[in-house]
Parts: sequence; structure tokens; C-alpha cells
Amino acid sequence: SAGNPLASVNQFDVGVFILDDWRIKPNFTLSYGLRYEAQTNSADHRDFSPRVSFAWGIGGSGKKAAKTVLRAGVGVFYDRLSQNLTLNALRNNGVNQQQYIVQQPDFYPNIPSLATLAGNLRSTTRYEISNSIVSPYIAQGNIGIDRQLPKNITVALNYIYSTSSHSLRTRNINAPVLVNGLPGPQPFGASAGNIFLYESSGRARQNQFLVNVNARINRRFQTFGFFMVQNARSNTDGLGSSPAYAYDETTEWGRSSFAPRLRGFMGGSVQAWKKISLAPHIMTASGTPFNITTGADLNGDTLFNERPAFATNRSSPDVKVTSYGAFNLKPGPNDVVIPRNYATGPASFTVNLRVSRTWGFGEKSTAAQPQGGPGGPGGGMMGMGGGPGGGGGGAHGGGGGMRGGGMGGGDSSGKRFSLTLSASARNLLNHVNYGLPVSNLSSNLFGTYNSLSGGGFGGPGGGGGGGGAAGNRRIDLSLRLSF
Repeated sequence: SAGNPLASVNQFDVGVFILDDWRIKPNFTLSYGLRYEAQTNSADHRDFSPRVSFAWGIGGSGKKAAKTVLRAGVGVFYDRLSQNLTLNALRNNGVNQQQYIVQQPDFYPNIPSLATLAGNLRSTTRYEISNSIVSPYIAQGNIGIDRQLPKNITVALNYIYSTSSHSLRTRNINAPVLVNGLPGPQPFGASAGNIFLYESSGRARQNQFLVNVNARINRRFQTFGFFMVQNARSNTDGLGSSPAYAYDETTEWGRSSFAPRLRGFMGGSVQAWKKISLAPHIMTASGTPFNITTGADLNGDTLFNERPAFATNRSSPDVKVTSYGAFNLKPGPNDVVIPRNYATGPASFTVNLRVSRTWGFGEKSTAAQPQGGPGGPGGGMMGMGGGPGGGGGGAHGGGGGMRGGGMGGGDSSGKRFSLTLSASARNLLNHVNYGLPVSNLSSNLFGTYNSLSGGGFGGPGGGGGGGGAAGNRRIDLSLRLSF
């Protein structure tokens, strides 16, 4: 690629919403609303998203708090189209920047100049935004029940069903049409080159079941956590993914790469000896699905995302036997191609710990906040009917989200000035959480792990599955003065 990378984009977004809570009875609240969203750089101006939910305190009344609460809701939720789509289409329109794809180059690493490439290659690669692109949306329904148990223990069960439409993907609309299994003519002609179109033609479906537990044993000890089982399927993994064959999407429906089957979290807050606070967090997840590819561009679309077929003859020279199975790298018309995201990556397990001690001095403060930990996760993408929140933790405490208190909860001493010394260890046990392995069957490194996991629950350096991108374990020391 070469040329002028400078481009300018202006984009305006607007969102208007109406929301109302109607307490029909002391133990029954109905919530309903309507949101409208629109943006420039998109011809889609019909994004109305209604939502309705209720909370019913079973057995409760104006004088008696309910120990069991039934919650349910449905709603539609839109995503915005990023200005990066417009920006990239302006940069790579074939005029501002020229991108050439060279088949079987023999000059690397001495890259020819743009003039040399332009003199030998007629076609360039450009990106466009589909005229029919619309904002992706999620339609989601949730039903759950919260139960107050003895000893200040709360348990919440939630089932969430989500379906997504108009998910984003990229497709080469000038890829060769296969004729008898071989690349044939191109719809816009060979001289037009590759035309990668940003479009909203994908879809997804997700089922989630969550169990949240929050136990506030006393002022010195509390624990909270959740366990989730989910199943997510889609025919795209986002804007950066493309179908293996541009003109056939029937084989693209498969497991979504973002959703591990199982995920669990447990945390707590302990006031130990000499006012030392301990905040342990334990996170675990099963492996995420990933795609196995042949490593060859057999259909001429200049993308290397073709999948192999299940091998019927292991002695064939085109067959590669792996720990994931035996695969035929050159599928015939009667061979069964493996599903998208067929393989599963490694599981992860992480223990984080924060140890802190706070000293207070000065006059007594009336704005002191109680210590608390993060709440349980919200009710999926909607957040409706989420689990119980943590024990205070400031403005986000009790909000049913992973935001309250971070790794250590509040550190208020009740005095005007507070000095807090803390040590935070991410991936305390130094357990190696691998990233996805090499998935190219043509590579001698197929199945090899060459990175650390960057998924999970976040943290410095983006290393929620471990210490961070630059290391497996990370320890931070901090000294904070609050006033």
C-alpha cells in the first residue's frame, strides 16, 4: 500500500429516549421506554428501539419486603457504525491510496516501488461501504429470579436469549466465480481488482444462563461471584471476517469466536489483621472457538480463510493429521467442509489479589463511603434483570455490573485524608494462559501456542487472562493520597 493516508471524516450521532417506571403495586414495577438513534455517514435513519420490563416482588407489600423477586424484559438495542468504516473507505478508494496484491512474490524483502508495481500490475484493491448498510441491532429477552437467603446471601438465576441482525462483515464482491471448482470470471472484470465491501448482512444467536451469588457475611467479609453457561452461533465474527467463498454463506453458520462455553468468577473482600484489606479474584473460562484454515487461496479471492474438509483417506498427500482430526487441504465437490470455528482454544484460569492498608488522619469526613466489591454481571447484553450488585463500593455499588470497586473496593478511612498503600498481583500463581494456537494447516507451526491470552476480564496491558501482553504475571505497587 502506498499513497496519501490523510483523510478527514465528520460524523454526528443523536439519541433521544423516553423512559418511565410505573409502580402499579407496592411489589410490582413496570418499566418501559423507547429510544431513537440516528447518525450521519449512514442512510439508515429508522432505528427505533422499544423495551419493556417488570419486577415483581412475590409475597411483598408496602409494609413487607419481598424475599423473592421475579424479573423479565425484552428490548431492542442498536450499535452505531464506526467512523473508521468511512475513514478506511476514503483512504483505500484506489485513488488516495493504492493497494496491490502480488501473487507468489519472489522479491521479498526488497519491496518494489509503487511506480514499479503500477507498471506491472493493472488492478488495485479498494474498500467500499455498501449502500444498503444499516446499524446492527440486538433483540434480547431476559427472565430471572432473585432470592434472599439467610445470612445476607442473595442468589439470582437469569436466562437470556439474544438474536442479532445486520451484523457487520467484509466481502470481496469481485472475487472470481467458481466454475467446476476453479476460479472463473469476476463480476466487475479482472481490471477492477478486489472490491472489499463493508456490509451488514450477518446474524447471530445467543443463549445464556447465569447464576449470581452475593454473600455479605459481616462488615469484615463478603464474597460474590457468578457462573455462566452460554451458546452463541453466528455467520460472522465482526467487520474483519469474510465468508470463505464470497457467493455462498450456507457454510458460514457456526460457533461464535467471542463466546466461551463456560465462564466463572469469584471475588471477595476481607478485613484482616491490623486493618489490612484482602481482595482476591478468581476467574476461569473454557476455551473460545477458532477457525482452522488450509493456508491456501484456492478460490482466487486473495483471502486465506478457506477451510479444509474432513478427510476420508488419511493416506492421501493432501491430508494432514492433527490433534483436532484429519483434514483434506484440497476439498473436492463431494467432500464435507468443516464448520466455521470448528476448533476450541485453551481454557484459562487466573487468580488476582490486592492487599492494601489505609491510614486516615484529619477531622472526620461525612462523605466516607463503605468498602465494597464489584457486583455480579448484568443480564447479558441488555443488562435487564442483572444479578445483585456488590456491597457498596461507591457510585456503582449494587448496580449489577462488573464496575464497582475494581480489584479492591473502597479504601475510605472515614477521615478527611486517607493514605493507602497497596500491592496488586494479576495472575498471582503465574499460571500460563495461552492465546489461540496457529490455525494455518499449511504451517509447520500448526497447533503451536505463540502468544498469551488477552481475553478475560481486562486489566493493565489488556491481559485479563494473565498478567498482560508483555508478561504472564504482573505486580503493581501504589501509594494513594485521598482528600
